Amino acid sequence: MHARFQCYLRDGAIMWRLLGRNNRSLARSVVGFTGIDLAQADAATVAEVAPDAQVDLVSDGGSAWRWVLLVDDVARATSGTTYARRLECVRAVDRFRRAAATAEVSSELLPDRARRLSGNGARVAAQPKRPFT
Repeated sequence: MHARFQCYLRDGAIMWRLLGRNNRSLARSVVGFTGIDLAQADAATVAEVAPDAQVDLVSDGGSAWRWVLLVDDVARATSGTTYARRLECVRAVDRFRRAAATAEVSSELLPDRARRLSGNGARVAAQPKRPFT
């Protein structure tokens, strides 16, 4: 499998994420969009500028690191996860840059995963099937 940008619904907004060949999240959009075409265009722009764009490493006091990609001093993408060590975060930036350069933008919109959650944040389990009597 190859790296790809996916668009998905999240709390009523359309976001994008970059998945690596191993299906793990490498990056995600910083903001949500009102239409899939806008999210796809943003993902394509990020892919185009990724090799040379400014990337800042951010830490919350040294215990977790993440990166943020800036275009004209505006945050456009962030790491898909946080990293325990700064070096891991630096390596993640390199993986992101390489994957974004060859990734395609999917035309499919994935459903909102939050809808599968109950009101208290627990996953809603499927009801057990009753045997025929």
